[in-house]
Amino acid sequence: MKCSEESTSRNFQEWWTFKYGMIFKNNKALCVLCSESVVCRTSSVKRHFETIHKTLLTKSADELKCFISRALSNKQILDIIKETIQQFNNRFIDFKKFECNIKFLKCPDTCNFDELDLHYFEWMNIDTYEFELIDLQSCNTWKQKFIDLRQLIEEIEINRLQANAVKNADNEILNYLTNNYGYFRGVGCTCID
Repeated sequence: MKCSEESTSRNFQEWWTFKYGMIFKNNKALCVLCSESVVCRTSSVKRHFETIHKTLLTKSADELKCFISRALSNKQILDIIKETIQQFNNRFIDFKKFECNIKFLKCPDTCNFDELDLHYFEWMNIDTYEFELIDLQSCNTWKQKFIDLRQLIEEIEINRLQANAVKNADNEILNYLTNNYGYFRGVGCTCID
C-alpha cells in the first residue's frame, strides 16, 4: 500500500497498527486513538504516538496491544454507524422530495395543491385533474369521507396490532375502498403496492 503519490516511496507498515495504533486510510496513517492523520513515515508515526499519547508509554506491550485492539474495534463500529447514518440520510432525502405527494395520497382533502407535483399522477389519464382536486377539497361530503376512511384505517391497524395479527390489513382496506369509492381503486392499489 503506497502512502503517497509523491516521489517518496514510503509504505504503510502493518506493525504500526498494534505498536502505535495506526491504520491506513486516504493514503495516510490514521491514529485510531485520536483520529489524526500522519504521513507514512516511521519517525512521524512514532513522534505522534510519543507526544499525543505519552500516557500510554507506561503500559506494558500486552496492555498496549489490548488497549489498541479495543480502540480498533471501536473505530470499526463507529465507521459502520457513520456509514449507516449516511445511507439513511440519503434515503430520507428521497422521501423529503416526495413528501407533498405522499401527503396527498394519505390526505387529499388537506394537502396544498400548489406544492403537489402532478406529473406523478399522469398514469390516471385525467385531463381535468387539478379541477377535480379543487372540487374534492371544497366538497364537505368528500372531506368527511376521507376523514372517515383515515379513521377506519387507523381502527383496522389498531385491531390488528392488539390481536397480534401478522397478516397485513391492506386487503381489508382495498376492499373497503373498492366497495365504497370505486373511483379511487387505482389510487388505492398504487398506495398499497
